[in-house]
Amino acid sequence: MQSLIKKVGSYVEILELNIFDNNLRKELFDTVINFCEKIKFLDLCIDHINQISKMIFNFNNYLKYLTLEVLDGSIFGRRSEINIHESKICSEILKELSKDLTISLHYLNLRLMFNPNNLYTILEICKQIKIKKLLISSNSPYNLDYLVDNLNIIKNFIKENNNLEFFTYNLGSVGASNLKLIMKVIRILKILLEKLNHLLKW
Repeated sequence: MQSLIKKVGSYVEILELNIFDNNLRKELFDTVINFCEKIKFLDLCIDHINQISKMIFNFNNYLKYLTLEVLDGSIFGRRSEINIHESKICSEILKELSKDLTISLHYLNLRLMFNPNNLYTILEICKQIKIKKLLISSNSPYNLDYLVDNLNIIKNFIKENNNLEFFTYNLGSVGASNLKLIMKVIRILKILLEKLNHLLKW
């Protein structure tokens, strides 16, 4: 695969990489950074952030569509360890993105673990670069307080962003057995949607 990227890299505009072997992924990412120059669509599955900045900087003038997802946590071990690991990685990714997102970008799809601070950070960056299409899937451990805070942050973001054309926010799985929590979520969503109704253009 590395040999192929070296030969055709200068022509590649769409690239999706989901590599689960750490060493191979690092080598392939380095090859992409060195031999690909005109990536417009980039979809990466990652578990570290060392090369993300280099990639985004390298494709700065071309990159328009970016999707980032953290590797399936099941490969890391116990659930508590998974949550800690994913939370740390996601925080690092969002911190790095806050430095490097390019103004050429108009589509951003993030499948990460979001707490309210992380969500606020990335939405502020999206306002600055005038993102047009934003898709967020939060795989945070379910927390009602987080959800309320996140939805209020989203409400303010939509209010203040005139460039936004499309937005989705995936709440994740609540768990069918927790009916009380599900009803609370529905009530919160109903209230916020009523407040946002006059702002929605879609």
